[in-house]
Amino acid sequence: MNRGSRAATVSPEPAVVVRDLRVRRGGRTVFDGLDLEVARGGVTGLMGPSGCGKTTLMRTVVGTQRVRSGRVTVLGEQAGTPALRHRVAYDTQSASVYSDLTVEQNLRYFARLTGASRADVGRVLDQVNLRDQASRRVDALSGGQASRVSLGVAILGRPELVVLDEPTVGLDPLLREELWEVFRSLTAEGATLVVSSHVMDEALRCDRLLLMRDGRLVADTTPERLLSETRTSDPDRAFLALIEGGAGLSPTRTFATAGRVLRQLGHDPRSIVLLLVAPSLLVGLFAWLFTDTTVFDGIGPAILALFPFVVMFLITSVTTLRERRSGTLERLLSTPIGRFDLIFGYAFAFGLAAVAQAFVTVLFAVYVCGLDIEGPLWTLGLVAVVDALLGTALGLLASAFARTEFQAVQFMPVLVFPQIILGGLFMPRDQMPDVLYAVSDWLPLSHAIDAVNAVAAGDPAWDVYRPLLVVAAFTVGAVLLASLTLRRRTP
Repeated sequence: MNRGSRAATVSPEPAVVVRDLRVRRGGRTVFDGLDLEVARGGVTGLMGPSGCGKTTLMRTVVGTQRVRSGRVTVLGEQAGTPALRHRVAYDTQSASVYSDLTVEQNLRYFARLTGASRADVGRVLDQVNLRDQASRRVDALSGGQASRVSLGVAILGRPELVVLDEPTVGLDPLLREELWEVFRSLTAEGATLVVSSHVMDEALRCDRLLLMRDGRLVADTTPERLLSETRTSDPDRAFLALIEGGAGLSPTRTFATAGRVLRQLGHDPRSIVLLLVAPSLLVGLFAWLFTDTTVFDGIGPAILALFPFVVMFLITSVTTLRERRSGTLERLLSTPIGRFDLIFGYAFAFGLAAVAQAFVTVLFAVYVCGLDIEGPLWTLGLVAVVDALLGTALGLLASAFARTEFQAVQFMPVLVFPQIILGGLFMPRDQMPDVLYAVSDWLPLSHAIDAVNAVAAGDPAWDVYRPLLVVAAFTVGAVLLASLTLRRRTP
């Protein structure tokens, strides 16, 4: 069901039903048999102190949280099913949008993921009052404006259920009032909103309240009933009194992601310089160091295979980590985009960069540094491209597998250093001990160096394409494994 096809009538069935939910997160039990319901329509406030489980519950509702047991039904479907990704929107605590894209570029990217129309982007710009800021990059906006961009992404396509994790906390009173006007306009259109907060003043703005404490639901009530039953006009005191008393692969989404990554690179000239220039400068350094032409001709091909591979690995090894840190990964995985869409989108974008980098490096090595090759120049370029793509694929694999930047750095000695040592740069592979030769045969960079050496020596075509096919197989396998490694649900 497309977001734009919301039913005109409100179903009597609850929007969310949670039964006997059990979740462990970070080694501790968050929920141990939680039961609750969220009625359709209006604003349901999920209130409680920090650490009580609000965010974990929201992640469970949108399908990005792994659960141990229990049942969570959302709009009549099991939480997290693909059918819901067009009907449910999620806005994380931080402004989970791309700071190096403009407001409109962010909205258009997420609109393509969710299937929203271009006209809907204009509607959202007006609804969150950002029409005048559409062409500005998000990192040039105020914190409140960035929050409105994030909210705008959530309401693209008119979702039936909008889950907002502390959307107004830390904002000034005027901006909070403006956002609540947006929330009310959404409910007037028939949407159901779930809004979390640890600021109890927000409770009075809601239609219904779910009050939580230590992973338990302590009350399912309304603001009026809460104040009446606790005999107070202060929502904070009312809460305290209550506690004390109760003790598939989509080309559209793939290319949308690739386009977004390329636009981000366009806003980051330093990364472009690193991608295109760094390998050439390193090759030039070796050419300068080994002024004897015969020495450079001997090691130059291996160097030409090494540096594009390493640079592309370094650039791409932090890609999904950046998404995790900004909160956009969790938001992306709650949309219809698939893991393969995301990883292949990155692979396509960085693959184009790898192609450009490889040809720049080859031309620099041959025409500036004087590297002598016997084989065709275009074949050398092809080998360099496949080699750079290998670095891209292994970098994406490291990025998808790692959980922190430190872990990603630790993959260097695991995935890169053994390939440099055993690839044939320091010693010809056929002169290595038998065991090390056998190990090097399982390292893709070894075959890339074999291929570039074969081109340089003018060897027969099969001696070039055989190792090149091995490198290509490793590249495809690494991208597929990265896609499988990237989990939609967090433990």
